[in-house]
Amino acid sequence: METQFCGISWALNGCVEPDNGIGIGGIDEWNEEKVELENYLTELLQSEEVLMIQLDEGNKAYYLNSLDDPTRTQFEVRDELMTVLHLSDEVIKEAIDRFDPLSSNNLKDAILAQAPFSREVLESLRNRIQSISTSSFDMLMTAHELGRTDDNLRTIRSKIAGTKQKLLEGEHSLQMNCV
Repeated sequence: METQFCGISWALNGCVEPDNGIGIGGIDEWNEEKVELENYLTELLQSEEVLMIQLDEGNKAYYLNSLDDPTRTQFEVRDELMTVLHLSDEVIKEAIDRFDPLSSNNLKDAILAQAPFSREVLESLRNRIQSISTSSFDMLMTAHELGRTDDNLRTIRSKIAGTKQKLLEGEHSLQMNCV
C-alpha cells in the first residue's frame, strides 16, 4: 500500500516515530490542524470573492473616469473616494497620478483608509510626479505599517498565501518523516 502522505499506511509502510515528535499521534494532530487550515482557507477565499465584488463598489470604470473629469474639484474627488469601502489598486493609482494632481492632504484623506497598500500603490506614491508632503506621506506609511482592523484585498491575499504555505509545509514534514 502506497499513499502520498502516509496517513493510515503509517504502520503498514514501516514508518517509525521520528525524533521530532511526528508519530501516529502527530499524524492525528496534523490531520486536525489540516482540517482547520483548509476550513480557514475556504473562508479566506470566500472573503476574497466578496471583496472582489465590493471593489470600487463594482463600478471601477466610473471612478477611473471620475478621477480624470476636469470639471470635478479636488474636494469632490476626495469626498467621493472617501465613501468607498474598498478601492482597487487601479483607482488608487489613478488618484495618485491624476492629471490635475490632488493636494497632499486631499490625496492622504482619499486613500488613507485603504491601507495597507500593495507594492504597486507604494511605488506610485514614492514616484509621484508632484511629491507628497512629508507629513502626509508619513501618515500614509504609518497607516500602511499598522494595517487596518478589517481586511482588504491585500491582507486577505497575504493570509491565503500564508495558509497555503502552512498546508504545504505540514504535508512536506509528514512526507519527510514517513520513509
